[in-house]
Amino acid sequence: MAITPDTAWWSAVIVHGDQTPIRDGYRADLRANTYGNQAQPLLLSNRGDAVWSDAPFVVSAGKGALTVDGTAPITHVRAGRTLRDAYLAASARFFPPSGKLPDTLLFSAPQYNTWIELMYDQNQADVLKYARGVVAHGFPPGVLMIDDNWQEDYGRWRFHPGRFPAPKAMVDSLHAMGFKVMVWVCPFVSADADVYRELRKKHMLVRDSTGEPAIVRWWNGASALLDLSNDGAAAWFGGQLDSLVHTYGVDGFKFDAGDAEFYVNTVASRPVTPNEQSSLYGAIGLRFPLNEYRAMWKMGGQPLAERLRDKAHRWSDLALIVPHVIAEGLSGYPFTAPDMIGGGEFSSFLDGATIDQELVVRWAQASALMPMMQFSAAPWRVLDSTHLAQVQAAVRTRQQFTSSIMALARESARTGEPIVRSLEYAFPHRGYENVRDEFLLGERVLVAPVLTKGATRRAVQIPPGQWRAWNGATTALVLIDLQRGIVAAKTFPVEATEVVARAARLAAACRDAGVTVILVHVDPGPDGLLFPRVQADQPRPPMKPPADFAELMPELDRQASDVVVTKHQPNAFYNTDLEVQLLRRQIRTIILGGISTNLGVEATARSAHERAYEQIFVSDVMASRDGEMHDHTVRRVLPTMGRVRTLEVVLDALQRV
Repeated sequence: MAITPDTAWWSAVIVHGDQTPIRDGYRADLRANTYGNQAQPLLLSNRGDAVWSDAPFVVSAGKGALTVDGTAPITHVRAGRTLRDAYLAASARFFPPSGKLPDTLLFSAPQYNTWIELMYDQNQADVLKYARGVVAHGFPPGVLMIDDNWQEDYGRWRFHPGRFPAPKAMVDSLHAMGFKVMVWVCPFVSADADVYRELRKKHMLVRDSTGEPAIVRWWNGASALLDLSNDGAAAWFGGQLDSLVHTYGVDGFKFDAGDAEFYVNTVASRPVTPNEQSSLYGAIGLRFPLNEYRAMWKMGGQPLAERLRDKAHRWSDLALIVPHVIAEGLSGYPFTAPDMIGGGEFSSFLDGATIDQELVVRWAQASALMPMMQFSAAPWRVLDSTHLAQVQAAVRTRQQFTSSIMALARESARTGEPIVRSLEYAFPHRGYENVRDEFLLGERVLVAPVLTKGATRRAVQIPPGQWRAWNGATTALVLIDLQRGIVAAKTFPVEATEVVARAARLAAACRDAGVTVILVHVDPGPDGLLFPRVQADQPRPPMKPPADFAELMPELDRQASDVVVTKHQPNAFYNTDLEVQLLRRQIRTIILGGISTNLGVEATARSAHERAYEQIFVSDVMASRDGEMHDHTVRRVLPTMGRVRTLEVVLDALQRV
């Protein structure tokens, strides 16, 4: 196939993402080799070509031609005129989307892996210390991965009793903190473990030419290796994992190894290639929605979380994460993590190593708007207060886009469309095929991270259309008292339930635009004890609030990224953490709505005005028990403190952010 000035080609070898489009001199041999990461037997062109084989092949480029050599039939289809046409046709035909997602917590909050902090000294006390550090330093709890050496031995998948004296209690504590728990596993079996003899006897290990179990050298020694072509071996391994779930409450698994190269020169129970052993390992993860893989062959379109292979703590490796994540999307692996922030290569963090704090910050910023975001080196340990605050700000940026990322993940599960897309994919034939340091999150968010040491600005390729700089970080939606005890009352000029419905639309649009959503509710205490009680001409009537009085309305569809503020007075600023939440997010503009217009909304608006916040009041996302009081506040009071707009006007403005 010709490589011409107007035809560019992409391979589905993830670690070659920075080498695409393919140029003369390129070569990839996929026979028993996925290059330490994911790969598919796939080629795509920006002229609508898709090339596929069911078996691994060799692809090479030279003298203006692209050559594919394999042992199985090679299918070449012309599906349209663009890279996107080629990808979607290949996805539909060769690796259709399953319609399922991995566990959504992998997307909705950062992930935390104990590897860099503990390496091979995984132990209960330090795992809990790490988790408490996450929470204590203001990071949202998410998936916590306990890495290698938590177990008794390779193949003995039980918590080591010396290092983990009470593993069930530890997992329960982590759950109580808001984490889900994954543990590291692999298909290796130590030859001196008691289970080795059982597995050897049942022919569940791959063999060498003598018929004995093959002893395979890998990064942590030499071990036997499960033969996953043997249904009994797959069932045994699955049973070990099920036991961890049922005995300790473990939620999922980090499936490491499984690389095709480890199966070279081994004999299996069935005639399978080393690459197919890697696919069989991937199939085990389909039973566990909370999963992660580094090495994979085929299995595109499946609900598997795929991580980039370990990167070193250096700027040149940071520059690889954008093209490699783009390559994952083009290969049918949209549910991706761009390796650990700062790099996952542990030798970069050994005693005496120099930590580049700027690099850690830039890595966090580059990861913030990717499908997943994973920490390992504890930011509060390796960073000073200035750089730590910058990383925390990157996490807050991600939280403001979480609903958009989740929507794209659900769309990808249904359509196969990548979450992270190259400019060439979205804007074909405009000269963007060599842009490797920018990406699109879906169709509407263009991300251009700073990837160069010392840089504070960079050139950005701006595609056609009307693009606006994102300023969601400085805007928050504050909704007042949309809760069961308030919504139950009669309101004017519209029913409270209609206000809630409109507020739900507004909150969803704000989340999509990266605007922080803050849900304020009031807790009057027993018998209204916490409300102010003073002598007044029109005193408040006695209260006996029901148990669910302060419960937020479910129609608001509260998300993990939303902030909830509890108050005991009409004014949402008084004796609450609302101001801290706004200041830490550098919020300067508040969009305000809720019930009641003349009480909670007006009191909060006055307090915000005194603090010099810009305010936008959404007049038809408010109501009051007294229609005249509502009208007076909307017409006479609020215009003196900000801009009064209708819901449709605000929604239109958010659409253009």
